[in-house]
Amino acid sequence: MTELSRILESVSPKAPMTHLALRIGLSSKLGRPATEQEIDQAPSIPEGATRAEYADLLRNA
Repeated sequence: MTELSRILESVSPKAPMTHLALRIGLSSKLGRPATEQEIDQAPSIPEGATRAEYADLLRNA
């Protein structure tokens, strides 16, 4: 998840974290489209979190 953290922080870290951003970030990390199972395994996105805040959550998970 560290690589995903870097991806999220490098692209608009102050932007709201969304499920679409998670899907795109995971796909970028994996080099292929992320499956629903892989997306479901990621920590849930806290309401109102920015991409940088979610990246921090991933590092601490």
